[in-house]
Amino acid sequence: MERESTPPRIARPEVLWSPTPKALERYGIADAIRERASVKLEAIEIGGEKPWLRITRKDFDAAGVDAYSTNPSMTRQIIADAAVATGNVEIHRGIAIEELLRDGDRVVGVRGKSFEVEARLVVGDDGGNSIVRTQLGIPITLTPFPIDFVTAMIPQWELPPNRARVWIDAKGVRAYIPWPGNEGVLLIPLPPDAPMPEGGEFKRVARPFGHAPAYVANGAALIGDAVHPMTPAGGQGANASIWDALALANVADEALRANDVSRERLLAYERLRRPINEQSVAISRLARHAFRFAFLGPIALRAVETLGWPKRMVLRRFASQFGVR
Repeated sequence: MERESTPPRIARPEVLWSPTPKALERYGIADAIRERASVKLEAIEIGGEKPWLRITRKDFDAAGVDAYSTNPSMTRQIIADAAVATGNVEIHRGIAIEELLRDGDRVVGVRGKSFEVEARLVVGDDGGNSIVRTQLGIPITLTPFPIDFVTAMIPQWELPPNRARVWIDAKGVRAYIPWPGNEGVLLIPLPPDAPMPEGGEFKRVARPFGHAPAYVANGAALIGDAVHPMTPAGGQGANASIWDALALANVADEALRANDVSRERLLAYERLRRPINEQSVAISRLARHAFRFAFLGPIALRAVETLGWPKRMVLRRFASQFGVR
């Protein structure tokens, strides 16, 4: 069930690291995500007119990873279409869930303004302001990030293909990220009190981050931003959400076959994913602290470029933090 009446067009940068599409190969959708919904990045350049830091194909190869800049709307659609094609999935749009149905302490469905649906297991993937999490009484402490993120679509990509460019100069910081179909997305970090850029269809979002103390309840589970909202730092959010879903699918399948969706049975999912996701959330925490020393950015980036090996180390960490250990 989705709140939007039509598939959303999401103007935001999103990176899928290579282990994620590889994990989806068994479902027959990996190639579509890699080739139709994504651009395989060959370079990332950061700095002024002359980049201070270049991440090249040589660095990706040395780290043994790839980064796919994905159009999140297209990726979602590919996954949704494949799910519906199994004959076992129905998608209902334009439905806003307001509360959970209960039988004692067990969740047995969902309710909105004009509907009730019973379910053996309810899974909440409804974002940082999750209704499902709130209804379950699971608290979360969100830490504000010191900047907001302003995004806009780039309908015609005019920079070199397969290359992301982050400009840092007197005008501020602007990140240009390519998408498939010769499109792209612009990301501008701004202080919360700074005015919006003029012209264009800009969208501004704040990205607080945190980690809920529980993932499951009797008859219910949480995945993605509903349980661990993250910042864009390290490209962890979308990857972690997909790996949550893969892990929960295995646990839920066994629980449903045993006719036991108790919290105790579903805890196997939480025990697996919580320590892994904590490492991903830690990247957002580290990025927040790093903003205190933003004035050292040019020096640090040039030092990393000179040394070389830190680029590969960071790439490997970003590309493996969210997956199965």
